[in-house]
Amino acid sequence: MKKYIESVYFPLIAGIFIVAGLILATEGIKWIPVWRPEKLHYTDIKFITDDSTRFTIDSFANKWTIVNLFFTRCGGICPKLMSALKQVYKQIQDASHIQIVSITVDPDFDRPHILRKYRKMVKIPKKRWYLLTGHKQDIYRFAIDALGLFALDQENNSPNFIHSEEVVLIDPRGRVLDTYDILDNKDRIRLMLHVWFLKNTKQSQ
Repeated sequence: MKKYIESVYFPLIAGIFIVAGLILATEGIKWIPVWRPEKLHYTDIKFITDDSTRFTIDSFANKWTIVNLFFTRCGGICPKLMSALKQVYKQIQDASHIQIVSITVDPDFDRPHILRKYRKMVKIPKKRWYLLTGHKQDIYRFAIDALGLFALDQENNSPNFIHSEEVVLIDPRGRVLDTYDILDNKDRIRLMLHVWFLKNTKQSQ
C-alpha cells in the first residue's frame, strides 16, 4: 500500500509543481531555481547562536537552509523581512530537513543575550530557526563572498547598517541554489513554491 501511495503521490506532486511553474512563468515569475556550481567555503568561520552554542559550516550539511541578514536595532526592512520569513516558516515547521538561519550584521551589539530578547520580542520560533552572531569580519566575509549578499559595515557604532533584503537557499551539499527578494511578491511566491516542493518531496541533491 505504501509503495502504491508513493507511486501515485510523488508524480502528482511533481506534476502540480510543473503546472504551477508554467502558470507562474506566464506571470513573469522565474520559478526554476538557478544553481551555482560553487559550494560554501570559509570552513574556518564559526558562528554563535542566541543560545550561546556553536554553529559552523558543518551545520549547513544535510539540510536545505534559508539564510538572511538582519540586525536587532533595524527599524527599516528587518521587521518586514522577518514577518515574510515567518510565513515561509509556517510551511517548514514540521520539515526536519529544512532550516532558517538569520545572521546579524551588527555582531558587536547583537550578542547572544540580545538575540534571545529579540527572538522573544519578535516571536521567532526556536525550532530550526537559528539567530547567529560572531566576529564581524567573518560575518561580512561569509555574507558577501560566500552568499553573494550585500552588506555595508558602519563605523562609530552607528545603528544604521545597510544590508541585502534578499534571502539565499542553500542545498544539503552546501551549494547556493538561488536568491530571492522576499519583499517582492513574485519572488516570495517563487520561494514559497520551492519550499513547498522541498518539503513534500524531501529531495536532496
